[in-house]
This record gives sequence, C-alpha cells and structure tokens, in this order.
Amino acid sequence: VTMLIMMAAAAVAAASAAVDGARATPAEQARAMVAKMTFEQQVDGFMHGVRGPYVGQTGGVAAFNVPPLTMEDGPQGVADGVKHATVYPGVLTVTSAWDDEAAHRYGEAMATEQRMKGTMVMLGPMVNIARVPTGGRNFESTGEEPYLAAPMARALVQGIQSRGVIANVKHLILNNQEFNRTLVSASVDERTWHEVYMVAFKAAAQAGCLSAMCSYNRINGTYACEHESTLRELKAANFDGFIVSDWGATHSAVPAVTAGLDIEMPEMHFFNTTGLSGAPRQRVADAAARVLTAMIAQNLLDNPPKGNLTTNSRSPARTHLARTLAVDGTVLLHNDGNLLPLAADGGGKHLAVIGEASNNTAGAAGHGSGYVCCENLYLPLAGITDAARQTYTITAATNTTNIDSAVAALKQADVAVVVIAVMSGEGHDRTTLGLDPHTDELLGRLTDAGGAKIVLVVYSTGGVDISPHHAKVGAVVAAGAGGEQFGGALADVLFGRANPAGRLPVTWASRMPFDSKRQYPGEDNEQVYSERLEVGYKWYRAHAPSSILYPFGHGVSYTTFSHVDVELVNNINERFLKFFCVNDGNVMGDDVPQLYVKYPEAYGEPGFQLRAFKRVRNVRPGEKKHVKLDFSDPQMISFWNVNTSRWQLATGTFTVALGASATQMLWTQPMVIMP
Repeated sequence: VTMLIMMAAAAVAAASAAVDGARATPAEQARAMVAKMTFEQQVDGFMHGVRGPYVGQTGGVAAFNVPPLTMEDGPQGVADGVKHATVYPGVLTVTSAWDDEAAHRYGEAMATEQRMKGTMVMLGPMVNIARVPTGGRNFESTGEEPYLAAPMARALVQGIQSRGVIANVKHLILNNQEFNRTLVSASVDERTWHEVYMVAFKAAAQAGCLSAMCSYNRINGTYACEHESTLRELKAANFDGFIVSDWGATHSAVPAVTAGLDIEMPEMHFFNTTGLSGAPRQRVADAAARVLTAMIAQNLLDNPPKGNLTTNSRSPARTHLARTLAVDGTVLLHNDGNLLPLAADGGGKHLAVIGEASNNTAGAAGHGSGYVCCENLYLPLAGITDAARQTYTITAATNTTNIDSAVAALKQADVAVVVIAVMSGEGHDRTTLGLDPHTDELLGRLTDAGGAKIVLVVYSTGGVDISPHHAKVGAVVAAGAGGEQFGGALADVLFGRANPAGRLPVTWASRMPFDSKRQYPGEDNEQVYSERLEVGYKWYRAHAPSSILYPFGHGVSYTTFSHVDVELVNNINERFLKFFCVNDGNVMGDDVPQLYVKYPEAYGEPGFQLRAFKRVRNVRPGEKKHVKLDFSDPQMISFWNVNTSRWQLATGTFTVALGASATQMLWTQPMVIMP
C-alpha cells in the first residue's frame, strides 16, 4: 500500500511538472495557474473591463504577474482617435484584391502597429457577411460570399497573430445591419446559419484565432452574448480562446457566463463578484483560463508590448504598404474605348478633376469604432496633380454646389475625372442604395454634357446604385475606402503605373435584394432571413438579374486573359481545377480566375457558388502561368443536414465552372460525386 501511495504521489508530481514545464500547452499552463487563484482574482482579473487608456482592458492579477489585457480597435488600423498610426484601406477594399497573401500582410502590418502602441488584442477581423448592401459597417467586412470571407479571415488572423497580438474575430453572429442593432432579432433557419453565416467564423477558429466578440443583436429571440448554441459551437471548433462581449452587449451575469461568454466589456455591470456569485465555479474558472490561455499563447506574460497609445507607429514601409493595398483593391468596372490609362505625358491636354470628394477626406475610410485618425492623408486631387507632372492643363472643380461650374470645366476638358464618395459608418446604415439627390443631379448634368470623356471614380463602403450614369461614362473605377494613400493609389491606376486587377466582393445593383420590410430593416424588432441561402449575388442572379450593374467577382484591367488546357481532377481525397492563365494583351497584369460549383438540383442550393480563386500576379504579355484551384475540402461540396446537425457530403452530378464573375462562366464540366 505504501508503495502504491508513493507511486501515485510521484505520478501527481510528474503531471504537475509537465503542466508547469515548457512542454505544457498554453491551455494546460493557464488552467494550472487559474486553479491557484481565488474566485475574486478570476473574476476581477480576467472577466470584465476596467477604465483605462485603451478602449478595453482587464484588471490583470498582479499577485501572479498577469498584466492587464489591453484591447484596441479596429479592423483597419489603430483606431479610437489614436494619433500617429497608419490609415490602412478598409477591410472590404483589401478583400477586393482577392488575395489572401495580401490580407496576411495587411494583418501583420496592423498588428505590428497595435503592439507598438501597447495593444494585446486587436479588435478584428470583422467577418459578418454583407447581407444588406447598405449596411453601415460593410467597409469592415469581407464581403457577401462565405467562401471569399473564409480565406480572408484565415489570412487576417494568421497575419495578426504572427506579430504577438491576439486577433478578435467579430461580431458573432448575424450582426448584418446597423439599424436597430441592439434590439433587432435575426430570425434564421439552421441550414442558412451554418452554410452562410458561420463559415468564416469557423475558418478563423481553425486558423488558431484566440478570441471572438459576440454581437449586439438577438438571435431567434435570444441576445447573441447569451446564445448558448452559438458560443458553444465556436468553442467546439478548435477554439481555445475567449469570447468577449461587444461594448455594452452583455445583458446578464449567470445566463451569459453559463452560455459561454468569458468577458464583459467595457466595465462590470453584470460580470462582477456579486453578479457571478451564483455561477458554476468551474465555468468561471474556465472563462479566466481561456483569457489566460490566449495571453500565454502569444507570450504576453513574459514579453508584453512595451509601447503606449502615444507611440508613433508609422513607417515608410507601412505607408507604402497602405498604398499598395489600395491599388490592389481598386476595381476597374468598365473602360469603354480604352479611356484609361491616361497617358503619363498629357501633351498639354486639358484634364478636369471634378467633385468635392476629390479634395476632401471622405473616400479614405468609413466611420465608427473602426475609423483610424485622419493624419497624413494624400488626397485624390493631389495624387492626380502630382502624377500629371505638369504635362496636363488641370482644372479643378471641387466645389460642386454650383453644378454649372462643374459642367463648364467638363466642356473645356479633353478628359475629366469625376470623384464621388458614398460612405457610411457604425451605428447607421445608408438610407439608400443610390446617390444623394445633389450627386445624382451632378452626374446627370455631367453625363449629358460629355459622358464619354468621364472617368467616374466611386469611393464607397459597399455596392452603389450608380444607374443610369454608369452606362453613359467612359470608365468607372470602384476605389472602396482607400486609406491614407487613396489619392496616390488612384493616380497609380489612372495613369497606368499600376494595372488594376481588383474584383468586386459585393454585387453592385440598382435595387435591394429584399421583397419585404420583414427581411430588412425588420418589423417589431425582428428581421427575417427568408431569402435563406440566396444572399448577395445568389439572390440577384435568381430573382432580379436585370438589376445587376456589376456582378460579384467582376473586374477588368488594361490587358486581357485567356485560360487554356483546363482540366478537372476529381479523386476521392482531392478535387481541383488546373489550367494555364495566358496574358493576351500587351501590358503586364494580374488575373483572378474563380471556381464555381453548382449542386445537383435535389439539394436546393442556389446555382453556381464560389468555392476557390487565385490572384495570378505579374503575368507578362504572352506569358502562360500554371494555376491550380483546389476545392478538396469536403465541406465545399456538402450541405448542412438539419436532421443530424452536421455537414453531409452531397452526391450526384455537380457542374464545375471556371468563371470571370458570378454571372460569367467561361468553362463548365460535369463532376460526379459517388455516395
């Protein structure tokens, strides 16, 4: 018996040593440390916010050398009015590059600055699907398609966390409108939930994301931060990190913590020692351990960030990256008659630059918690003027209150760049998909006076109804929310120093994709997702194809491409499309081939759906580059079975397509999936 006792003691000691040792996982180390803490230390150290210089921070546990966990907005740089930081393009603009490697660099750069300023948790990426085209925070999102959002989410998370900062994927879940966001309940069926709205969140979790934020809205009647099946499902998806409430989105103590919420922000109205006194102690310890796990995983106990919010985190390299990202995310929507690019040497031609947005900061960023302070902005007029190098005679009509003066400037010009901005921000959705009355009148007068010589530049936070003007102008450029270098980036594209290759991550249409107010903005504090799987281009293509101005995935460039030797490989464990991308033009450029899949009709899936893509960079004239679009992940040809509450492989005859957009399939072939 004595020997058995000694052996048991030795085993316990060995296990403790393993937990305390270097080989223990962050979760094991965290649980061992939290087990030694009091209830008060667990709650006050980890589970609620305290006032401080950051938008959010916890109390920390000094007795265990655990510092406060600092949090800062946002998804496109160091926000909340913090000075001396790079103003990067919006997430939707970077998503328009259709390049996960660019998204990774974006995440790295933003996290580098966050850490320089003392931030431990960067409150991004935001991966809510852009269900509502006028959604106020669409500029922070990764678009309307789950299988575009998912690779972007993975890349952003990995980029952010590669710099010793905790990524925070948000807003979990169905936070798809700003109107009435704190009261509205999203009523959605289980299949739609998983096939459309949960995909990007799970991709972030599988990429190792260490934190998530639950949203303001209710889900089928229950507040998101108390919605147990949502919070638990994320935690079951290889997610060891913590879930924090959006600021003020906590509505209870015991129900919320029991459901899976770990931190209340920004203070402690519910998550305090009194409110949590009736909560299961094991769940409280788990919440504290999850926060500590993330900190240990990012080495924040032994190597916390040294700076503070006043630190200057700017650098020439990151300024250059901001410009590059803005160029990469610029989408040339059409270019009739090759009006673009403008010649580098204008030979004295008259160039008019028209529009208030050409000489103000509107096109740099959307607004709200994700807005990065407005220093060092390179305005469009300045960028165009610098690029013209005094070889053009430039007339600037930046005050368009008097439309007659803008028309006069156009008539005198050989070519005119007309710049408009249709922006939005947190807390409110755009009131219309179209233009304000003054801008609408301005474009109407200008296009009547000389539309063929107009390059229309649209800065926006999402899709815009620019009809009927778009059909009357020579070229349309979608420049998104371009960040501090938006003027220089625009000039790079207009004057051909860069060949645009962005593609739309959202549909541009002349109407909203809803048939009733119950769908949007909702009635009696309820919005009904009755369109189900038909979100974005899937709805427009099926129900209002004539309203599509420019489809999801669309974009042109200063060259043209063809695709040859296309071959579909369909084996048990792998599926991919391989081909050669050929530059048929006379300038180097990038192509973005897209792979779409159409399910057998029996499954009720909405036509061709994006499953893979690749930005093929720097293809020289006449060059052939080999491309492989992989869709081996079984989920990409599966459906959510509501009877088993899990993914199930679909079988039968699919159609696989190589596409230029969601409405333009260049090559198709049947594909049989056996039971």
